[in-house]
Amino acid sequence: MIPTKKKPVGKSLQKREAPQNQNLSSDDSEEKPGTIPIPLSGNIPSQEEFTQYVKTLENYIPELDYLIKEKYDSWLSNAWKNSYDKPITNWKSSIKNTMPFLQSELQSSNTTSPKIVLQTIKRPKST
Repeated sequence: MIPTKKKPVGKSLQKREAPQNQNLSSDDSEEKPGTIPIPLSGNIPSQEEFTQYVKTLENYIPELDYLIKEKYDSWLSNAWKNSYDKPITNWKSSIKNTMPFLQSELQSSNTTSPKIVLQTIKRPKST
């Protein structure tokens, strides 16, 4: 009797999974079970609101403005998803956690430029 009980359980699991697989192949505009719908009007801030919030963060410096704008634009062009293609549900937390990476990117770009500018060729004096 134990093997017969396991078979119906397996069949019922297969029945539950089949509708989900059908939904995955359907049009992307339809809601998928298990996903969190993201309201476009309520969750995505304007660029001004985004920038104003970032300026209140403790590790903000004005030199990051360009990178912050790029981050906002990249999230917006990716349907408000991060680089791992996960929906951004709390943008304030996401940008706050991204700031150290933006600072690192800024520092690495600053350290490479002076090296290029400072390289000079010194010719030995002839006697």
